[in-house]
Amino acid sequence: MSAFFRAMIFLFANRHAGEKNALTAGLVEAVFAIFASGLLGAVTQRLRDARPLWATALVVWLGMPGLMTVAQWAVHRQFATAHLAAGLISSFVFAAVASGFTWYAMRRGVLLTGVGGDTVSHDAKTLPRVILDFVLWPVRRSRG
Repeated sequence: MSAFFRAMIFLFANRHAGEKNALTAGLVEAVFAIFASGLLGAVTQRLRDARPLWATALVVWLGMPGLMTVAQWAVHRQFATAHLAAGLISSFVFAAVASGFTWYAMRRGVLLTGVGGDTVSHDAKTLPRVILDFVLWPVRRSRG
């Protein structure tokens, strides 16, 4: 899903550069995102129980998406993506939220790989509640 959404970001950001350029930008991003998402997911799983929590949050929410954006910039420069800034900014925001959610979910035992058992069934049952908790977390924190 991440590759699809990221491809759409770059496709939309480059729509005024012509159909061929927009499609190329979207395809380049889709291929990049497949590899980047897998790598970020693996790193996030390794960091899910890291301490201190605040430092891990900075790495997950800002550091990892920032490094991904630098790599993304380099890849898109090689393919002469026309409207790079809009795609990179949108993609960074998307990556930060996605990375933060993945970390939140993994800390709750969801979206883990290689842990044994029926993780797909467990995730299907548990994920809706984790998504709701993630969305409502800021509201709950503001109430004290």
